[in-house]
Amino acid sequence: MRALSAAGVLELWEWGGGLSPARRALGTVAWAHPTVELHDLESWTVGRRDAALLDVRRRLFGGQIAGAVACPQCAETVDLEFEPDQDSDQPTEGQANPVPLTWGEWRVRWRPLTCGDLLSLEGVVDRDGARRRLAAACVVEATCDGRPASPDEVPAELEALLSAAVAAADPRAGWRVGLTCPACGHGWEAPFDVAAFLWSEIETQARRLLDEVHRLARGYGWSEVDILAMTPLRRWAYLELLGG
Repeated sequence: MRALSAAGVLELWEWGGGLSPARRALGTVAWAHPTVELHDLESWTVGRRDAALLDVRRRLFGGQIAGAVACPQCAETVDLEFEPDQDSDQPTEGQANPVPLTWGEWRVRWRPLTCGDLLSLEGVVDRDGARRRLAAACVVEATCDGRPASPDEVPAELEALLSAAVAAADPRAGWRVGLTCPACGHGWEAPFDVAAFLWSEIETQARRLLDEVHRLARGYGWSEVDILAMTPLRRWAYLELLGG
């Protein structure tokens, strides 16, 4: 994996700022693993991508996740703190050999959701349309009463079974965290989007680094390259001297 230096964080932040969330997430994995081609990552499952993003985050910021969410019952702020489990990158049995689904006279062979499927949604704003497109993308073959059928013709009931099977086959995608509100006692599972969370941290870190570079360059006349090459401790030591 590429060394996650201060200069590297700024490079990644500048590169990914104008991209869609799906392309940015996949690009972050490619950035951290420069020997891996971006187009090869499109065949990865979403869970495998998220596991790789967690590894990037662990190297940058540590394993512990800390944040806050609003209780859906009373809107009270609830602290969120946990450390996600990191499973192996090997596919599960359900990913490697999905069992065909049947409903009435319908039979569907399917595959897990991939990162390429998410990229295909760029520009799609209709959530129901996006959901149907993803479901259709996972259909390898559909038949009704033995006759070939289009993925778009799959009935809603079978589509619901397909969505559930796809989610079960890739448990590392779509993390959910169990929480209890200390104010009202309401319990629920909050979704955790590792790609969005990591990018918010990268953006915060990048802006903090830019502020440090600005202050040290103004105070000492040093170049950005020289400042970013310093350890965080040394940068903060000089910043304290400037402040004093």
